[in-house]
Amino acid sequence: MNPHNIVDHIAGFTSLRDLELIEFSLLNTINSMLKPVCMRLLKVDRQNRPLKETSFIKDKNTVQQDNLKIDTESLKLINIISNSDLNEITHKKGDNYLYANLILQFSQSISSYLIIEYDKKPTHAQEYLLKGIFQVYKNFNELLIDAQTDVLTGLANRKTFDETIKKVSDIVIYNNSNFPNNQRDDFEEKSNEFWLAIIDIDFFKQVNDNYGHLYGDEVLVIFSNILKQSFRETDMLFRFGGEEFVAILNNRDKEAAYQALERLRTTVEDSEFPGVGHITISIGAVKMTNDIFHVTLLEYADQALYFGKSNGRNQLNFFEDLLDQGHVQLESIDTGDIELF
Repeated sequence: MNPHNIVDHIAGFTSLRDLELIEFSLLNTINSMLKPVCMRLLKVDRQNRPLKETSFIKDKNTVQQDNLKIDTESLKLINIISNSDLNEITHKKGDNYLYANLILQFSQSISSYLIIEYDKKPTHAQEYLLKGIFQVYKNFNELLIDAQTDVLTGLANRKTFDETIKKVSDIVIYNNSNFPNNQRDDFEEKSNEFWLAIIDIDFFKQVNDNYGHLYGDEVLVIFSNILKQSFRETDMLFRFGGEEFVAILNNRDKEAAYQALERLRTTVEDSEFPGVGHITISIGAVKMTNDIFHVTLLEYADQALYFGKSNGRNQLNFFEDLLDQGHVQLESIDTGDIELF
């Protein structure tokens, strides 16, 4: 690859604003340089269990998040790196070479490893160039993550939610429409469901009025930490602003979603907030389906939240249950911006 092509590839992935597309672009760039046998970006938790795999095999990018397994040799390299000061390691695999690099550390609990299998070892010049590309990728990712993160709580911000909800809706539509009728039931039995929940801290204005904004900010930080600890790394958490938060959960069924959200509610209720005492939260949730626009789903979750806040607070309500009970109704929702209270 000549220098002009290298610059073009780097310019390509730094022009993107979508982390997943940047991963694809990185793998494409490396493929153009080295023509490896295969490549994978593996996102793992603190026990090195796989959460997500972005792979490039035979000029094809794929993303997988369910039923992931790491092959023994790759896992061995990841374990060596995670238990040492190394950032990279190369291992002989038959006639090929297996290379692992700790390319990103998202937090104390999530890491991203690049695994490359070569049929011939890269030259020193190629290795030097590869490290330079890794550094550009790492720096650019950190800038993007900063732009997508709420400064106070460390959760994803509203702009990131707007981008994420569209992607999740596309997944829901694809999962429900991409199979013949005789295969769809079997697919749905094996697939998790997505649930959208809006979470609101009860009487938060009183916290600010009675104790001051510094205590209010501390409540938000502590609550956000409880939120992170209450869900899995694969669940998506967002701060909308003020005391409003959103969670997108990927659960087996409604009962699993209920248990996860109810566990959050009771954990918050039982927690002590320094200088303030105890607080409670109200939650409104709805199942994400392929026949309802995501803005409408957000409005339905908001209706479930509003019902809880109007009927005692400190409770979890699902829109579907309230609909069956006649407390809410299906409406024609304007597709403009939704203003949450």
